[in-house]
Amino acid sequence: MMPETSHPGLPDEWRINPEMRKPLAGFRKALGPRGFGGIDDLNERRRVYERLGQKANARAPEAAVTRRDIVLDTDPPVPARIYQPLRDRGGGALLYIHGGGMIMGSIEAEDAHAAELAAQAGVTTVSINYRLAPEHPYPAGLDDCNAALSWLVGAASELDIQPDRIAVYGVSGGGGLAAALALRWRHQPEPPLSLLMLAAPMLDDRTVTQGPQPAVGIWNSEHNAEAWRHILGGNGAELPVPADAAAARATSLHEMPPTYLDVGSLDLFLGEDLRFAEALASAGVPLELHVYPGVYHGFDQMAPDAAWTRLAWERRVDALRRVVRSV
Repeated sequence: MMPETSHPGLPDEWRINPEMRKPLAGFRKALGPRGFGGIDDLNERRRVYERLGQKANARAPEAAVTRRDIVLDTDPPVPARIYQPLRDRGGGALLYIHGGGMIMGSIEAEDAHAAELAAQAGVTTVSINYRLAPEHPYPAGLDDCNAALSWLVGAASELDIQPDRIAVYGVSGGGGLAAALALRWRHQPEPPLSLLMLAAPMLDDRTVTQGPQPAVGIWNSEHNAEAWRHILGGNGAELPVPADAAAARATSLHEMPPTYLDVGSLDLFLGEDLRFAEALASAGVPLELHVYPGVYHGFDQMAPDAAWTRLAWERRVDALRRVVRSV
């Protein structure tokens, strides 16, 4: 599905899907016109992000899963939550990487989303708390994701899963980590990933230098530029940025896993996501791409009952079931 093009001259604000307008207005009323950028203290911004996540969790119906909190035996240890579907559980598994621009977010903030994916797709799901920038710049967060994926493969017997039926899901900043993880994993001897699932992934540190970008939603160029400064730390402009720091910089995408990607037409990441999707397809990687018209960043969490959100969710679940469960 291609982006909305019927009124290209209209301001982005006017092209927001009607179901998406009220949730965005509520967000701006709560945080002000600059959103998260209006909160200078990063720790306070993280607390606000957590509170918004908890509110979203409270609205969501209880998923039919069991939850178990553990600390993965990795170096350093990685906190994780394991979701096991109560019904119709297949042998596949999912590593869930939360969003937040790699500077915010947690297992708790996206608990309902991880639980619902596990329940609806029927896959054991492991969500992790990776280390956040700026306290832990690249490659700390990616190293944690890589360690968690290695742990998941090694725990296949314990979790009663098939190590060759593992997918990685990442949203926003977590999508950037998921794509980088897939780039790194393709060179390892472990079983290949069955599916890379990306929801509006944050892939390119250069986006803020590439001209005007959509300014609709909960993440804009100001937030993005700050987050990348924190993520890259000492890399910045002084050193070349590695592909597994910003996946859009990869010069070859051969041997990447089958990929599912969705994004809104008003999302800051639309351009970089479409370029990445085109590069995947050109490299012969099986690809499923969806662009939702009139939709901004974070739409699935901001407007969970909207028609586009329900459709996006159904498509993600269907892709997981088809690829990871082969049904």
